[in-house]
Amino acid sequence: MRGKCLFLVNTPYQLMIVINLRKTEYANCEADVVITDNISNYRNLADSVRDAGVFENTIVYNIKKVYPDKNGVALARRLFGDNDIFDKSYDVYLFANLDAVDFYDKCGFSREMEYRYSVKNEFCMRKSAGEIFISVNAADKQMKQKYMNMVRRSAANSSLEQLNKFGLQMFYTADMENVYYSTDMDCFIVAEIEENTLLLQSIVSENNVALMDILQRVRREYHKCQLGFVPAMKDMDICTAEKYDGADDYRLFYLGEQLKSIENEKLYFPELSHA
Repeated sequence: MRGKCLFLVNTPYQLMIVINLRKTEYANCEADVVITDNISNYRNLADSVRDAGVFENTIVYNIKKVYPDKNGVALARRLFGDNDIFDKSYDVYLFANLDAVDFYDKCGFSREMEYRYSVKNEFCMRKSAGEIFISVNAADKQMKQKYMNMVRRSAANSSLEQLNKFGLQMFYTADMENVYYSTDMDCFIVAEIEENTLLLQSIVSENNVALMDILQRVRREYHKCQLGFVPAMKDMDICTAEKYDGADDYRLFYLGEQLKSIENEKLYFPELSHA
């Protein structure tokens, strides 16, 4: 992906996410970052980011003085309204907080739908086969280390995979609460069951594995399965996709041509990549 990208950072965690994106998905872009005073010690943090050379430009912004009650909206207005701050030459704008839907519409952003995938019901009630997935004990240091190592080396078992997913994956799964392991597959999954629905968020294996083999090794009974990722092409025939707008959690906006393919190709950003 080429072009210019602009990242807005309001928290240290968001900074971790955009650095990860900068080094992976947007490695070929010219990328600038705005770090606001929503972060304590933000100027020192910006100096460190600037010294690291991750972005072409690192800008600090004292947003609290401009609009203390609605910071995200204020900064967006400033970014688009003041030519002396930024122009509109960026092909992609990535804002971590999308709390002003109508405003972004008026600014010329386009909304984009993702496609969320689920397994066809007839494939959710097959008989068990192989060694079932067992919950990983967080106190088992050896197994936790094995999981961490495998996250780093995991094969792509989805059609839209985050290249460097270790930081986010471990952020969501550090307590190992929803991490399971199958010995015969040498594979981990991140999953939970809610109201007879299996929420399968991630497959972690050094090899490409079949989704059907995963499903047959889940112990608890379930009648539906919702995926937190786009299934690999080899698994598409047992899945169905439906449009998803983010519900009450978020909206996906884009400006420029770079992200148009998300909806056209029926893609979905992995659940465990969401900041």
